Amino acid sequence: KAKAKNWSIQYYPQGDYKGTSSVSEGTMKVFNIYPNPADNILNIPEYETLITDIEIYNSSLDQVKILSPAAKIDISELPAGVYYIKLNYVMHKFVKK
Repeated sequence: KAKAKNWSIQYYPQGDYKGTSSVSEGTMKVFNIYPNPADNILNIPEYETLITDIEIYNSSLDQVKILSPAAKIDISELPAGVYYIKLNYVMHKFVKK
């Protein structure tokens, strides 16, 4: 069995990005997606922070599933294989004067 590897995703929460190139000057947050490889469930414990929806693509890059954000993603109906996950984030509008 393949060794499990979690994904760590780093992001700046809304309002915490200070426009600097230095990570230490902002408040970078991390959330994980696990396990990888997965059997039936993908866990995204911090999903509510900023994800608006989740898309899953097969190895041919065909979209096979689109979901509302949740802490546990049921992938039991997908056949074994390599998949890509796309996390869509909240988009905020800004105006330039």
